[in-house]
Formats: sequence, structure tokens, C-alpha cells
Amino acid sequence: MKTIIVYISGALGDIILSTPALSVIRYAFIDYHIHIIGTSYLYELYPYLFDSFTNINSRFVAKLFSDEAMCAIKEHSIWKDAETIIIFERSGSNLSQYIKKLNLIVINASFKDCKFHYSNFLYFETIRALKVSCQLNIPYPVSTKPDIYVEKPFAIIHPGSGSKKKNASCEIIKKECIQKQGVQKWNWIVLSGESDIESVNSFLRIWKMPKTKHIHLPKLTEIAWLMSNAEYYIGNDSGISHLAGVSGVQGTVFFVTTDPVIWKPIGESILVK
Repeated sequence: MKTIIVYISGALGDIILSTPALSVIRYAFIDYHIHIIGTSYLYELYPYLFDSFTNINSRFVAKLFSDEAMCAIKEHSIWKDAETIIIFERSGSNLSQYIKKLNLIVINASFKDCKFHYSNFLYFETIRALKVSCQLNIPYPVSTKPDIYVEKPFAIIHPGSGSKKKNASCEIIKKECIQKQGVQKWNWIVLSGESDIESVNSFLRIWKMPKTKHIHLPKLTEIAWLMSNAEYYIGNDSGISHLAGVSGVQGTVFFVTTDPVIWKPIGESILVK
């Protein structure tokens, strides 16, 4: 069986926005072995988009960024059979420069001077580069029910984003939550990750809403389940908000510094403010 290597890096939001393009590769080359070099986000949430996987932090991957690239390809049990490598990187990146020296086909499907939504841009760029015809598909992430008990109906708040500059104020988020809830009796779940615990703690200090559960560092597949079962979601421009977008939950996402025309979550259920 022929092998295609796909190299893709990026944060959680970048990976989710890239999944329609990855879906093109999966279904346009159904008879190929698709090997991903990527992040754990892709491995956890979208295992059906590939046949085998190498974590981007592997020692084999580090060699691809050097004159040892050919040795790395030949030594790897799967890479050695590849005829094509698709790199989701800017043209001219260090990786693409080294890969071009090998006897492989290199396709750069990358973000550069994008003027419309990044996910659509990457999808159309991939179609163009691979010369294939494939219907746009938004892959749905794998979900698993959390062990922790969650009482329905519930709504989700993610007050952080990994960068303080991207966060709406705690007061604005609280006001949006109260407005959206109205007279409905929702239980509330506040999510926090490693990089936004300070923002979440600041929000909880002013929130003081009964029946609020704070869940710290849930698994991504558990977040996907929570989103698909929630009444509403409120957050900032973050990877968690992109996960909300593909889950189909109704929600509000605040964009403070980034351009929502390019970076808003996939789907029609999220209101951008």
C-alpha cells in the first residue's frame, strides 16, 4: 500500500481549523496509508483521519529539520515507504527546505496573506495542490463522557484563552452569561486549562453563581462530550471555543485582538462578538 506522510503542527484551534483539509487527504486517498506527524490534539480527537501517527516531538521528527532528514526517512519503519509528504507549513520554512532535498513530492498547503476564513482557505489550497475533487466535510471530534457527574441542563464558560490579550473582561463574560440564561435554570460548568487558571480564578471571584462546577484540565474528548450536551457555551478566542464550534453547541465567543473573519470557530452555531 502506498504511503502519504502529512506533517501538521499548531495549537488546538489551528488543528481543528485544519481538519476539513485533512479530511480531503483521508477521503481522496482512501487506498493509501495516511501517516500523520502531528500533535496530541489530532491523535486524541480525530484518530479516524489517519492510519498511523508520530508525535511531533519524536526524535525522528527533529532529524527532519537537519541534513539528517534522509536518514530519518530511511530509518523509520513507515516513512521509508512514503512517496508523498504533505507539509502544512509556510513555503520556505526550514522543514520544507530540507524535505525538498529528498526524492519525495512536497506540497506546501500553508497560510499566507489569507483574506478569508483560515479553514476554508486551507481546504481550497489542499484541493488545488493535490488536484482532487472532494466535498467540504467538517469532521466531528471523538467524545467520551466524563467520570465526573454533571447535572443537566448545563451551560459552559471558558473565561481564559492562553493569552490575557485575547480575553474579554470577567464582567463582560458574566453579563453575557446572565443575559443568555434569562429565566432558564442552567447549571454552570467553568472550564480551565494549564495556561488560563489565573483568568479562570479571576472570573470565579466575581461569578458567585450557585450550582457552578469548576472542571480543571479535563480530557479533550471529555470537553467534546460536554460541548455536545451543553445548552450554551461562552468563551474567548481559544482552542476550547473551536471545539465548541465543531460540536454544534449554541454559543458566544468574544474576539478581542484577533480577526474573527479569519479565525472564528467553524460552524454556524457560534455568535461572534
